[in-house]
Amino acid sequence: MLLNLDDAQSMLRHSQLFLLALKLLFELQVEKTPNDTAVIYQQQSLSYRQLNERANQLAHYCLLYTSPS
Repeated sequence: MLLNLDDAQSMLRHSQLFLLALKLLFELQVEKTPNDTAVIYQQQSLSYRQLNERANQLAHYCLLYTSPS
Protein backbone atom coordinates (compact mmCIF):
# COMPACT_ATOMS: atom_id res chain seq x y z
CA MET A 1 0.00 0.00 0.00
CA LEU A 2 1.46 3.34 -1.01
CA LEU A 3 0.62 6.65 0.61
CA ASN A 4 0.87 9.93 -1.17
CA LEU A 5 2.43 12.96 0.47
CA ASP A 6 -0.95 14.51 1.36
CA ASP A 7 -2.03 11.32 3.16
CA ALA A 8 1.24 11.15 5.08
CA GLN A 9 1.02 14.81 6.12
CA SER A 10 -2.58 14.35 7.22
CA MET A 11 -1.63 11.31 9.31
CA LEU A 12 1.23 13.27 10.89
CA ARG A 13 -1.08 16.17 11.81
CA HIS A 14 -3.60 13.78 13.39
CA SER A 15 -0.83 12.05 15.36
CA GLN A 16 0.50 15.38 16.61
CA LEU A 17 -2.99 16.48 17.67
CA PHE A 18 -3.55 13.18 19.47
CA LEU A 19 -0.27 13.51 21.37
CA LEU A 20 -1.04 17.11 22.31
CA ALA A 21 -4.49 16.11 23.58
CA LEU A 22 -2.98 13.24 25.57
CA LYS A 23 -0.40 15.59 27.12
CA LEU A 24 -3.08 18.11 28.06
CA LEU A 25 -5.32 15.43 29.58
CA PHE A 26 -2.42 14.13 31.66
CA GLU A 27 -1.55 17.63 32.90
CA LEU A 28 -5.19 18.21 33.85
CA GLN A 29 -5.13 14.95 35.82
CA VAL A 30 -1.94 16.08 37.60
CA GLU A 31 -3.67 19.31 38.63
CA LYS A 32 -6.85 17.52 39.69
CA THR A 33 -5.32 14.64 41.68
CA PRO A 34 -1.58 15.27 42.16
CA ASN A 35 -1.19 12.82 45.03
CA ASP A 36 -3.20 9.93 43.58
CA THR A 37 -1.32 6.91 42.31
CA ALA A 38 -0.60 7.18 38.60
CA VAL A 39 1.49 4.06 38.07
CA ILE A 40 2.62 0.96 39.95
CA TYR A 41 5.54 -1.12 38.74
CA GLN A 42 7.34 -3.87 40.65
CA GLN A 43 5.98 -2.77 44.02
CA GLN A 44 6.97 0.87 43.44
CA SER A 45 4.34 3.53 42.86
CA LEU A 46 4.43 7.10 41.62
CA SER A 47 1.83 9.79 42.11
CA TYR A 48 0.68 11.89 39.18
CA ARG A 49 2.88 14.72 40.47
CA GLN A 50 5.96 12.49 40.72
CA LEU A 51 5.35 10.98 37.30
CA ASN A 52 4.91 14.43 35.79
CA GLU A 53 8.13 15.65 37.40
CA ARG A 54 10.05 12.66 36.02
CA ALA A 55 8.52 13.10 32.58
CA ASN A 56 9.53 16.76 32.58
CA GLN A 57 13.09 15.85 33.66
CA LEU A 58 13.31 13.36 30.79
CA ALA A 59 11.94 15.90 28.30
CA HIS A 60 14.47 18.53 29.39
CA TYR A 61 17.29 15.99 29.20
CA CYS A 62 16.22 14.98 25.69
CA LEU A 63 16.04 18.59 24.55
CA LEU A 64 19.42 19.36 26.08
CA TYR A 65 21.23 16.44 24.50
CA THR A 66 19.43 16.25 21.14
CA SER A 67 19.26 19.90 20.14
CA PRO A 68 21.71 21.02 17.47
CA SER A 69 24.85 22.68 18.78
